[in-house]
Amino acid sequence: MKRSVVFGRLIFAVLVVSAALLATSRKPAQTYPPRPQPYEIVSPPPARNAVYARRFPGADISEKINAADAFLGNRAGEIVAEGGGTIGTQIVIGSGHTLRLREGTYAPSTATVPILLKSGAKLIGDGWSKTIILETTAPNQWGIVNAYGFNHNQLNIDNNIEIRNCQFRGVPKAFNSAPPAVIVGNCHNCLIDGNFINGTHSIGVQVGAQSAAIVYADHCVVSNNYFRRVASQNLAMVNGKNITFAHNLFLDPSQAGGPFVAVIDVEANICPGDAADNIQILDNYLDVREADQNQSIGFMAYQPCDEPGSGRITGNIMIAGEPKYVSFGIQLSPRAHDLETDHNYIKGAANVALILTGLRLNVHDNVIVDSGGGGSVAIHVDTAFDSKLTGNTIVNPIYGISQIAERYGSDRNVFAGNYVGSVQVLGRSSRLISNHNQPVPVPPRPRWSSAPQKTR
Repeated sequence: MKRSVVFGRLIFAVLVVSAALLATSRKPAQTYPPRPQPYEIVSPPPARNAVYARRFPGADISEKINAADAFLGNRAGEIVAEGGGTIGTQIVIGSGHTLRLREGTYAPSTATVPILLKSGAKLIGDGWSKTIILETTAPNQWGIVNAYGFNHNQLNIDNNIEIRNCQFRGVPKAFNSAPPAVIVGNCHNCLIDGNFINGTHSIGVQVGAQSAAIVYADHCVVSNNYFRRVASQNLAMVNGKNITFAHNLFLDPSQAGGPFVAVIDVEANICPGDAADNIQILDNYLDVREADQNQSIGFMAYQPCDEPGSGRITGNIMIAGEPKYVSFGIQLSPRAHDLETDHNYIKGAANVALILTGLRLNVHDNVIVDSGGGGSVAIHVDTAFDSKLTGNTIVNPIYGISQIAERYGSDRNVFAGNYVGSVQVLGRSSRLISNHNQPVPVPPRPRWSSAPQKTR
């Protein structure tokens, strides 16, 4: 699948934190509130008129499911599979059909993506502790569920697909940094909700694919999912409009020996061409304190094409530190624009918490703790113009540098009402209106519960 790798090893080499630097001026360890407990969404029973795969011929569960799907034909209906089993043949679920995988472990051996969903199809498990779908044991295949049209050609548009309440679990295999376990491609009105992406070996979930003149994902929601030990980008968007990533729980991203990780990654494959408009990253919780490769991790990357486009990153909690600091908090590319970044809580971004580049950025009311160091400060304003930074708080009870630094030709930016040790203004037309540089206590971390929230 065509996809650019967001961060090369050279970029990370610059950002990776030196353990010696972190060891200097260390204060007593800080206590942390407990991490949220994952919340499982349990599905209701199957429909009374469902057809049961066990009643159809086939050498394994996959052949029985395909036979049941053929029996439904053009009629809407629900196919129920029970007890797990081997997926030796690619499963294709037709339009208007729902595949209900009941409790059990479903183990693919296919060289192709094990499950494809046509437009209007649904995949629903009993709940992620009950319905477990493994990565295939075949080499060079990391996908578990794909949209049908996307799987045949990335320029196809699928629509109205749902994937809910399943666990997608890794098996021993090589790493990759591109093929996602779950991808709906350029899907319109698609939902990925209530799943557990558990130790998969490439990207976890992705929305969007290749672009053409009017080809992009649109009105897709990824919500209430639990990601743990996903080896590459956990949640990615490469080409889309009106995309929402909301109320997902990310614990311990990365695996030893795996690729570098931007936990949430919005990027473009091709500029101009790929869309990134009205991208909403809301109320997610990210915690890397038990990650295998914490210094090879950034919390979020936002790298769109040039105009048009807009986005918002708000209400997210990002936790690292002692000893698992991460390289960066939120990194923007120079093409970023019209992005609001507000009310986020970032702890332990050892090199830099916010790398702000682009146009018309509105950065306000964020709390940054124990961030900046190793030659960096907490917030970089790098090649940014016509932007506002207001009401942000930077405190360093253990480690970090409480400073906003405008650099690399940035200009026409406004700094007002921040609670920061110092603000370095570079641009001739930039303005420092006010700053509260007196010490302030560490603001309490926002409360966050993994109980599901309705986002669609």
